[in-house]
Amino acid sequence: MADLSDVMNALVALVDHTLYPNGDTAPSLTGATFRIYPGEPVPAQLDADLAAGTINVSVFPLDGEINTTRFPKDWHQATPAAITLAAAVTGNTVTLSGTVSTPQNLALLVDGKAYVHGVAAGETLATIAAALAALVSADQPATATGAALTVPGAHMIVARVGGAGTSIREVKRQLRRFRISFWCADPNSRNAAAAPVDVALATTNFLTLADGSAGRLVYHASPLIDKAETTALYRRDLVYSVEYGTTQLESDTEIVVLQENFRGGSTPAAAATVTFNE
Repeated sequence: MADLSDVMNALVALVDHTLYPNGDTAPSLTGATFRIYPGEPVPAQLDADLAAGTINVSVFPLDGEINTTRFPKDWHQATPAAITLAAAVTGNTVTLSGTVSTPQNLALLVDGKAYVHGVAAGETLATIAAALAALVSADQPATATGAALTVPGAHMIVARVGGAGTSIREVKRQLRRFRISFWCADPNSRNAAAAPVDVALATTNFLTLADGSAGRLVYHASPLIDKAETTALYRRDLVYSVEYGTTQLESDTEIVVLQENFRGGSTPAAAATVTFNE
């Protein structure tokens, strides 16, 4: 799900990528050392960093959140099911192929009866075939050889593979301003650091969040604060608003077998349950 902390982390990631375009282990864009984080700086740590020439960049939400909820709370597909297995039927033999991964389900409809096996971590095509053969053997002879299983007496075999994806829905929406602060020991390093980040933020229309949703990013202000006291502090704030939705995620398992139960009879005592699989 996406919430306030996800927006802060996404802003931190954008700032970090801008100042360290080649990764955190490579030199920064300006040559300075940066400490980039969500939340306000710890005074003692900030003083030590300023004395050492380390620039702090903090991301913090401002008060005054606005409720902008306006969309229906409908579910939408976030990620489709990843199907890496296949099952081919030739006569009375089912041959499995592909790469074993989870979560996936393999189902066989043998003469109208369903047999379903959930793939477990560490399985192989051979163990899956053996597991399906064991399920079918409870009703009629079935054997497995490697990645194939055979049901000699079957009149009809249908094989299916299903996986699991995710769905997402927005349960509320809000607009909030965030302050990206540069805490520097001198004005030159402050200007060199803040300018490219401001451009990166201003040219990013939508901020991608951890759940795959996006927040609308809009510029608001950029105040300067200079304090030449015990410790020289030169600060610049970049204030941007993000309109984002709070989301809910769920896992969706694909249907591989439909089962219908019918019950009826001339009298309650004679009523019987009939099951159909398809």
